[in-house]
Amino acid sequence: MKEKLLESDVLEEYRKTHKKNYEQRILEENELIEKRKTEDMINEIIKNEKVYKQLQVEKDREYSIQYYNEINNIQRSNTLNGDSDLPILNSYTERLINTPYHAYMQNDTTNTRNNDSYASSFSQRMGDFFFRK
Repeated sequence: MKEKLLESDVLEEYRKTHKKNYEQRILEENELIEKRKTEDMINEIIKNEKVYKQLQVEKDREYSIQYYNEINNIQRSNTLNGDSDLPILNSYTERLINTPYHAYMQNDTTNTRNNDSYASSFSQRMGDFFFRK
């Protein structure tokens, strides 16, 4: 019986002496847990901001593509070519796609010049072009 009492006293003494260390360890663990939680929250916020920025970039890219396509598809009825009543093509892509507006006319003088070019030299043809009209 005495041993049991001694054992309980020893346990009590151990608890009293190490209670301060135990409390300090618990406080440190709680602080560490809080730090981890705040770091996780900060990492989550940073991740969400990156995702949001990426979505904004993709959204802006999509908007830019749509805007570019809208600009290129505008038919300006008030801008007409002076020679004919065909609309002026302001967009490079439209000029590449819609080539029927731009056609070369057949010129008889060019054909005869090309047919006779084997008889005249290059310098004669250049002289004819620049000096003899």
